[in-house]
Amino acid sequence: MTRPFLHRFLHRREGATSVEVALLTPLVFFSLLSGIDLGLYVWRWNQSVQAVRVIVRQATISDPVSSDLKTMTGLETGAAPGDPIAAYERRCALGSATCTGGDFDQAAADRLFYGPVGKICGDASSRSTAGLCDLAPRLQPENVWVTYRASGVDSAGVTGGARPLVTIETRGARSDVILLNHIVPNIFLTLPATEVTLLAEDLRSST
Repeated sequence: MTRPFLHRFLHRREGATSVEVALLTPLVFFSLLSGIDLGLYVWRWNQSVQAVRVIVRQATISDPVSSDLKTMTGLETGAAPGDPIAAYERRCALGSATCTGGDFDQAAADRLFYGPVGKICGDASSRSTAGLCDLAPRLQPENVWVTYRASGVDSAGVTGGARPLVTIETRGARSDVILLNHIVPNIFLTLPATEVTLLAEDLRSST
């Protein structure tokens, strides 16, 4: 009696499809949510890159975050009048409000981070009045560095005539993706570093 019943039970196919669906459904949803999370991560990374590209252009025509560059003649570096300004570098950290080798200008830093109008993220009415945090809301001041270094195309002897290479760098900005951080801890916790460099045009803000 038991053997025929067991034989029939083991060879019955009713419900096999339901079991397969029950096993595969969590895997399908997990894959779908992981794909959405990865897409969100890449989108936020691209948002950060585009923001840095826009604001570094502003930095090339704005007051330098290292305020001493506004009065620099280049003679301080040992260069003779008319010669290219010798090597120099000012690395400014917005988070700590310091510049190596120079004086930190908070107003100039705020102009780049918040935009030329106000000190609130998200209040820009257009791209021309946007700051870093308007274009990439996950960036915080402690994620941003601005570096000025000799370009070799400026001439010593002119006050405020320095035309350095301007670099904006972001590091450590939170990605705020949830699922990927649980799958691969610490890999997707922050966005990749971004660094963009342009030659300064005129280190004086128009407004």
